[in-house]
Amino acid sequence: MQRFFSSKWLLIGCITSALFAFNADGNAAGFVPVKKDRAIIVQETVQQIMLYKKAEQTAFTLAGFEQFLGRKLSKKEKRIFTVYNFYTELTPEEEAAMIQNKRMGNWSMIMGIAGFVVMFIPYVSALTIALWPAAIITGIIAISRAKKFDNRKGSGFASGLAGLLTGGLGLVLSFLAVLVILALWQ
Repeated sequence: MQRFFSSKWLLIGCITSALFAFNADGNAAGFVPVKKDRAIIVQETVQQIMLYKKAEQTAFTLAGFEQFLGRKLSKKEKRIFTVYNFYTELTPEEEAAMIQNKRMGNWSMIMGIAGFVVMFIPYVSALTIALWPAAIITGIIAISRAKKFDNRKGSGFASGLAGLLTGGLGLVLSFLAVLVILALWQ
């Protein structure tokens, strides 16, 4: 089965139209006098991205692309890279790694929320001692791994962040509760 955006020229056309629609200069779309034709900029940048993708099989990120070129990218080139990443498919290995990271982020979120539910159940609330630190650790791992996929939708970034926040908030609240109990005890 042929991929949706398998043609390089169709992809260049999509990126060019996206640049015209979302013009960073604040002027009307497409009516900005430029020194270099936008289609040429898009074509050159996409060719550089394709060379980078062939050379770098492991980490296909914006920072890696800047390092590959040996210079900082302009705003337009960064947008072209982002749109290119959005419309290109991942390799099966990257897809599997992203799904695994999404599962880790989901587990992080589940443990963080479960810690709040378990906190109010007598004799079981001691489980929060294990749930919240585990939610924090797995959330940090999921967030750091999601950066490899430029925080794409489905990379586990959002659920990892939710787990990190709920676990951190739970630890802070339990620490405050222990302080209040110790203050009232004396």
